[in-house]
Amino acid sequence: MDDKKRSLDVVQLSSHEPVPKKQIFEHTSRTIQPEIEDFQKEAIWRRMQEYKREAIRTKEQLEQLEKTAMYHDDHLRAIDACFNEFLNEIYIYSGAKPELEPWMSNIMDISTLLFANDVTFYSHLNDKKDKIMNSVVSVLNFIKTSLVEDVDMERIKKHAAKLSSDLEIAKSHIVKLKLDKEDNKKKLEDMVYQIISLEKKLDRQKSITLSKIELNAMKKVPEVSNNDEHMEVIKVSKLEDNKSNSNILTIEAELREMNAINEKRLSEISKMNSQNSELREQLINLQLKLKNLGEEDILHSDAYCFLKTKFEHCAGKIKEIEPAYEALNKEVEKLRSERLEFKEELLNEQRNIIADMRDQLGKVEQDLARVRTVRDELISQLNVKKATEIEKSTAKNELLDLLETRNARIIVLEKQVERLNYEINQDTKLENSLSSDESKEQLLKQIERLQKQNKSLSTELLTLEQAFNKAHHQSSLKVNEIVAKEDKFYRLHADKAKADQKYFDAMKAKDKLTIENKALKQQNSKAGDIIIKLQESEKCTTQKMINIEKQIAVLRTANEVLISKTQELQLKIDEKEQNIKNIGQQVSMLKQHLIEQKNITYTEINAKRVAEEEIEKLKMQIRKNKNQVAVNGDIDELKIYRGMAKCSVCETRWKNTAISLCGHVFCKECVNKRIETRQRRCPSCNRGFGSGDILQVHL
Repeated sequence: MDDKKRSLDVVQLSSHEPVPKKQIFEHTSRTIQPEIEDFQKEAIWRRMQEYKREAIRTKEQLEQLEKTAMYHDDHLRAIDACFNEFLNEIYIYSGAKPELEPWMSNIMDISTLLFANDVTFYSHLNDKKDKIMNSVVSVLNFIKTSLVEDVDMERIKKHAAKLSSDLEIAKSHIVKLKLDKEDNKKKLEDMVYQIISLEKKLDRQKSITLSKIELNAMKKVPEVSNNDEHMEVIKVSKLEDNKSNSNILTIEAELREMNAINEKRLSEISKMNSQNSELREQLINLQLKLKNLGEEDILHSDAYCFLKTKFEHCAGKIKEIEPAYEALNKEVEKLRSERLEFKEELLNEQRNIIADMRDQLGKVEQDLARVRTVRDELISQLNVKKATEIEKSTAKNELLDLLETRNARIIVLEKQVERLNYEINQDTKLENSLSSDESKEQLLKQIERLQKQNKSLSTELLTLEQAFNKAHHQSSLKVNEIVAKEDKFYRLHADKAKADQKYFDAMKAKDKLTIENKALKQQNSKAGDIIIKLQESEKCTTQKMINIEKQIAVLRTANEVLISKTQELQLKIDEKEQNIKNIGQQVSMLKQHLIEQKNITYTEINAKRVAEEEIEKLKMQIRKNKNQVAVNGDIDELKIYRGMAKCSVCETRWKNTAISLCGHVFCKECVNKRIETRQRRCPSCNRGFGSGDILQVHL
């Protein structure tokens, strides 16, 4: 296909060339047409060769399938007959009456099932299985009823346990073999694909037209798709025409070297074909040997000996495990009886605990009622004491007012006394100062005036004395009342403290009782849950025991069938392992040959790639020079955008958190620092925010 594309590209490039070179390409197109016809014919021939090889492979596969399916139907009939004989023998040993069925009906059934669906065949197998199971169950019941020795039973149980362990090992080994088979299939498919691709390469290398096209391509300059490059190629061709004959001689020498290299490659390809044919013959011979292995080879094989030793080891293990199984059954029965006893004890204990709890609850309720009555009495006493205290406070205030009035009156009287004393002193001074010249009349007048003042003062003193006595009497009465009330107040205060202490003690007792009540209720609920769980677990264990006993009965019968199957599978596994080893050796040989061929081809391809890479490097340099101008302008824009995307506070981290009140965006660390240091204001607008006003932003 690559050669077709190249030839078509040559034709398409000739159409894009300019007008003055038209005559030259018309001359070349006449020579190209027969080459294209030869190329198409050779491509058809190569495709026919591929079809032929595929037909040979399918024929070989068909022959193998015919050989494997030759005796397939006979084997199925023989297996069905063996099952019928097995059933008859079981009926004979068990003493049960077999179901009378005509033997021809079984033959007709199996012959019709050979061309039926999988569903009908599975139904036939299920019928057979049911018959075998019924017969086996009857035999087992017969064995249980009959007096069988304990030694034989132990031996049978050990054998069953050993077979079950062998079964598990065989299953794991089968899974492993299936995985290995899938891996080997994938490897085989890859190898077949590689062989087919190598055959195609060989056919292409053998073709004469392709060799001619490659020689012509070596002479010409490689053509490119762009129109500018076409013009450059045309200019180069013009310059080459004007070159000297020395260049032509060098080209001819290079052509001779290439022809010699091609001849060497053709010889190597012929050698590879011969080696491939020899390897195929070896493969066919090895496959025939593997299919027709003798009994001696199987007996002397390591896998057979290994399986035999394993089988003997498993049989010994089954014998060892059977007494342990019986001991476990006895322990299970003991545990059942102990479980029933424990269950009865638990129920009795729970009933006793519930009765005690109810009694305690009744007592606690009585204590609560008593505490409530005491509390109400104390509250009423407190109210009375509060009223008496209010009365005492009013009496105290009145007494204080009286004392203040008395003190004020005493001060007034003291001032009057001072005034009178002062007047008397003045009178005495006046008497002494009076001269003999004063008249007696003036003295008499002064005496009268003084007498009148004395009488008025005496009357005032009497009234003051009476008022003072009354006030003193009232104050003494009030003081006595206050003292009595204070005594009562102190007594009531002490009673109140005692009542408060009793109230607090009662509340503490109440709290303790409520806590104990809650704890007992929780214990009661937990005990009920435990009993329910024990009942459920008992049901589950009984069901499990029944299921396990059924499974044991089924497994004992299935073990014998599985032993025969494991033996057959082991034989098949040995055959497959040998096939895999041989195939692996062949694959390694083929890989070595492929690696050698790949190394030869890679050396040639690398030379072409180096030249193409140099051209591409030059093109990339031109493009880089063009793009550098545009990139310098883009860098400034990128710096601006990066500054916009980074936090304006720290200028190192990206913006990822926004303040919902003002809409400004900062990094999460800066916002958290502000919240922790109580600087809860926006750095840009100085607006206050809280921890609930933060939103995460995804850029």
